[in-house]
Amino acid sequence: MGGNIVLSWLLFPEDFGFLVPVNVFLLGLQLFSDIGIGPSIVRSERGEDPVFLRTVWTFQVFRGVFLYLVCLALAGPYARWMGDVVTESGIHEQEIIYRLLLVSGLSALFLGLRSPHWFTVDRRIAQGRKTLILVLSQGISVSVMIFLAWLWRSPMAMVVGGVTGAFCQSLLSHILLPGVHMAFRLEKEALRELFGFGRWIFLSTAIFFLASQVDRIMVSQLLELGPRGLYRIAMVIAALVPTVLSPLSNTVVFPTWMESFRKQRNDHAQRVRRSRRALIAVAMSGMIGVIVVSPFFFTMLYPERFHGAAVIAQLLCIPFWFETLMASATSALLVHGDSKVLPSANFLVLLFKAPACWFGFQWFGLEGFILGIAVGNIPGLLRMHLRLQKHGTPLLRQDVESTLMLLALGGGGYFISSYAENLGGWSGIVLGGLTALGLTAFTLRPAYSLYLKKA
Repeated sequence: MGGNIVLSWLLFPEDFGFLVPVNVFLLGLQLFSDIGIGPSIVRSERGEDPVFLRTVWTFQVFRGVFLYLVCLALAGPYARWMGDVVTESGIHEQEIIYRLLLVSGLSALFLGLRSPHWFTVDRRIAQGRKTLILVLSQGISVSVMIFLAWLWRSPMAMVVGGVTGAFCQSLLSHILLPGVHMAFRLEKEALRELFGFGRWIFLSTAIFFLASQVDRIMVSQLLELGPRGLYRIAMVIAALVPTVLSPLSNTVVFPTWMESFRKQRNDHAQRVRRSRRALIAVAMSGMIGVIVVSPFFFTMLYPERFHGAAVIAQLLCIPFWFETLMASATSALLVHGDSKVLPSANFLVLLFKAPACWFGFQWFGLEGFILGIAVGNIPGLLRMHLRLQKHGTPLLRQDVESTLMLLALGGGGYFISSYAENLGGWSGIVLGGLTALGLTAFTLRPAYSLYLKKA
């Protein structure tokens, strides 16, 4: 977030707008070839076996090389599909996107070299060194972005910074994470287990890409570069909560639930509800904080050309809320080894989100488009809840109650924030700050209560 603020003073909304289609393309490469390597290592009885891990790493390396070759082959057609808009400087948008893709695709290549011990630490629920690697690689990445943005004044700076972060992450994973050294190895039994569990993950993530990114694809076609850049900046702020909690759900919550399911299956559903209630409380607190603080945040820290992103960030909290609920519901399903339901859930999201976004944009503009994203997520979430009910882990009531609370408290916080913004000066800032502090502290109570019980 800090790097994002600094970059906004060095670059323009148009520069950020170029990254929307680029990030969609790269995420599509990753998800269309994902077979659930991480969950497979966490779930497998051979998750600590050197032969199994070396086989996984070998497949992962080949996959990274393949992804970059695909990137080289498809970058040109994809850039031409984006259109032939000419920027104010006279450069064709498709030319810039093509160059960005050729460089950013290296991230897939470098991440393919990452050690599989990246996931064994999730299995052991030992996140210390992994967190250190994330902090170091992210710090290096942001530093490179800022330096090159100051030097080049080009969106290429953000792409090179991202590739640098991927390279550092892979390198440090081999240096800092404990475990056997990697070497090329292919074992039939390990591959059979990997693809046996991962075939449904592959189908699910392929559909998940279309379901989760269809709004970004549509934004790239519906909005010009400037508004598209504001949309991306707003997404960075609104996505702070799911950016933190989704990996937490995968690397901490899922392994913890997996251990609970193995050892105390009778009490598993109750444990899931209790810990998920705390997770939801943290998510709600963060979302409300973003809704209340966004206007002051953008006004005080961003140049005026980015102030329009504040309202977009507030609205984006609604669809991101449902994505956060879906992330934890997915972890609850994978504990039961039920990856089969995920493709159908994601297909429902795709089926409803695309028309909801389109009609929302036609009727109410960008605000209606964002609300369409939220509406589109609901059918997929309901599909997950129906399957969880069959597994004896009912979570629907929990989600309904928490969503109603978010709408009530978030709506109240929004109106108070708008009033405080109109007040202006320090009185408005103080009112907005006190509102954010009071509402976030109130919603954090379940998480704090769980912490006290454990202490």
